[in-house]
Amino acid sequence: MQKIKSTESKNSQEESFTEYVKNIYDNSLDMIGSGNLEGFFTAINPAFERILGYSGEELLAKPFLDFVYEEDFEEIKNALMAAASGKETINIKNRYKCKDGSVKWIDWRVHCIVHDNQFIAVGRDITENKKVEIDLKESEKRFRILFNTMTVGVAIVDTNGNVLMANKADCDALGYSEEELIGMHFTEFTHPDDLQLDVELYTELIEE
Repeated sequence: MQKIKSTESKNSQEESFTEYVKNIYDNSLDMIGSGNLEGFFTAINPAFERILGYSGEELLAKPFLDFVYEEDFEEIKNALMAAASGKETINIKNRYKCKDGSVKWIDWRVHCIVHDNQFIAVGRDITENKKVEIDLKESEKRFRILFNTMTVGVAIVDTNGNVLMANKADCDALGYSEEELIGMHFTEFTHPDDLQLDVELYTELIEE
């Protein structure tokens, strides 16, 4: 009788754990799914539908390459080849085409089970982060263009006085390339007559 109770208790614990895992799977903000090396998803959680806008039936009926942004095909194919050759864990970022015509960036963590021809993947929507990253790169590009077209020599130094950036006008005036100036201390190319004043001004600026 005691053995029966023990078995019932164990079964109950296993059922509770299974239900707990299912709740995580169903309610995760990240996309969690499984697929095969033929290029099809075999199971997906509700986050797939919420993020991409397709029904589960639509996502499972077609190869996942049908939903991937064309420019990212090669990366997906390389990941599948890596999985087929025995690589167990793969991290890739690619774009997926949503049903409404928009594009989402997904950061994937993929665990491959090669002997079963299967993989388990967790995908996080990083679209907003990528937008910020792209905007920052564009902003830096615009700044660099403006910086280098200034007719006045300008150098940007860190709090230790070492050069981080120098524009073309500054390089031309000093006779150094920017690569040579980066890392130099500003006192190394300051005229001796101006050195004390520049150091005082720099010290005041740092102390403010």
